[in-house]
Amino acid sequence: MINWFYYNGLNSYEDLGAAVTSKTPYNAPAPDITRQAIPGRCGDLIIDNGRYKNAKVGYTCAIVTTEEFSRAARRIRAALLSQGNGYKQLADSYDADYFRLGTIESEASITQNGVNDGVLSVTFTCKPWRYSYAGQKTVKLTAATTLTNFEKFPALPYIKIYGSGAVTLSVNGKAFPISAVNEYVEIDSETLNTHKGTENKNATASSLEYPTLNPGANTISWTGNVSAVHITPRWRTL
Repeated sequence: MINWFYYNGLNSYEDLGAAVTSKTPYNAPAPDITRQAIPGRCGDLIIDNGRYKNAKVGYTCAIVTTEEFSRAARRIRAALLSQGNGYKQLADSYDADYFRLGTIESEASITQNGVNDGVLSVTFTCKPWRYSYAGQKTVKLTAATTLTNFEKFPALPYIKIYGSGAVTLSVNGKAFPISAVNEYVEIDSETLNTHKGTENKNATASSLEYPTLNPGANTISWTGNVSAVHITPRWRTL
């Protein structure tokens, strides 16, 4: 089996001619905590900052090419480093059910071994979460229902409500009222934004607590003139 990584539309083997030979260990990202020493008290006070730190994911790849090796190296470096800054989808053949969001912060190192072969080493800085492909599928609702999160961590969904006027979305009994829906409104619990396309609709949302899909069963319901609710759950794990 030939292994590969996929970064923002680029397949390392098919597009770059670089087959993955090894990947960094499957380490979990570190929780972000602050340790505070208290005079007269043994043991530090642990303050949970409510987040996980970024993770490093590295690949070593074998390059075999029929073209001049220096030309192949330039082509591979340009393809990887021209993707721009910011997080982009990162996946690989080792984990078929999940992907990450990563970016290249350091150089992509290429060394030549023989006339037409060499090694590519590249490390991605990734957000801590691994997102399941199953969680990217939109669930289309026309009536109240229950969604089950089979992961061990809460998910921050993207929700699109079709309707008009004042509506209230309820997730696990927690209300998220929106005062003025015109055709549709979008709720992004990851970015904490309410919008309609590029139009900011945060002023229409009266709750600061965005919907969260907890591990296990999640009840979804609504009131108001709503024709449908589409939910992309974004199931995730570490």
